[in-house]
Amino acid sequence: MARAAQCWRSHSCLKLVSDAPETAWYQLPAMSPTRAGYVAIVGRPNVGKSTLLNAILGEKIAIVTPKPQTTRDRIMGVLTRLEASKTSVNSIEGPVTGQLAFVDTPGFHRGKHALNKHLSQVALASLDDVQAAMLVMDATRMRGEPGPEDGVLLEAVVASKLPVVLVINKVDMVEKLSLLPLIEKWSKHANFKAIVPVSARAEGSPETASRRHGGDGLERIVHALLLAMPESELLFEPDTLTDRPMRFLVAELLREQLMLALGEELPYSVAVEIMRYNERPDGRIVDVDCTIHVERESQKPIVVGRGGETLKAVGAAARGNMEALIGKQVFLQTHVRVEPNWTRSARGLKKIGYNAQ
Repeated sequence: MARAAQCWRSHSCLKLVSDAPETAWYQLPAMSPTRAGYVAIVGRPNVGKSTLLNAILGEKIAIVTPKPQTTRDRIMGVLTRLEASKTSVNSIEGPVTGQLAFVDTPGFHRGKHALNKHLSQVALASLDDVQAAMLVMDATRMRGEPGPEDGVLLEAVVASKLPVVLVINKVDMVEKLSLLPLIEKWSKHANFKAIVPVSARAEGSPETASRRHGGDGLERIVHALLLAMPESELLFEPDTLTDRPMRFLVAELLREQLMLALGEELPYSVAVEIMRYNERPDGRIVDVDCTIHVERESQKPIVVGRGGETLKAVGAAARGNMEALIGKQVFLQTHVRVEPNWTRSARGLKKIGYNAQ
């Protein structure tokens, strides 16, 4: 099946990768064998999967908020290593090069609403058609034995028979002495390819790590996953960062600001749909027309705010992020529309743009 996906990099034009076969296609110059494949990132809500992905890539392609289940769609981010990084990991275990296509997924949560069920289905379905899995856990919530939802995830990744790297995130928020017993206990639950403690937020920040390289924890993750991949030519061009079109990324940036600005419950009733994305003929301005969907009439004035102040602030923040992403001036228009109970039915999800099962 042919692949037709728009790929982008910050401050550069969109590129179209089309008619590429599913097998590897990009020929590298003669060098040591490279490895390539897909990695599913799975975990419960709010364990830091998207933060981890952004940190590994050195670019922000997945939105991040403190609220659980911020991610609603599968997002692919591509990391290419044509030269082995100069870190202690490579010096000890040997250099490895290649390409990893990370599939970021919604947090797994057994909720009752159609949206919760849809997100969990997306998370588990990501284990199909990948070559490895990265199971992400929150160090502040981990215990020696998996809880109910952790147990379901662990059972799923073990049943997949994939190489699995267990990532214990947010280790900067726990006592270091507690990590070794935790790692020892979890090593008995599955034959993990590696168990890596990391702080994605700290190691992925410009202040503590060089761009597109990160700290030793991030390097250990990348190294372990590359070793788990089959020898292969690259699956995508070396400068590919994501398969998502700019329309999707722009919608996510607006939804991110809505989730940050609104209360605890309302963000989960909000969806963003791009009605128009158009680059003007002079190439300097992009027009973006968005519809913000809510479930009830009472939610609409909350999103808009008194005198429109909330929506104005959200729009201004989102527009700034859009301009940084696109590298052009953005003229953003937003509209709020009521789509009754859209999170509670498969029909409502489909109408908004989610492919509910």
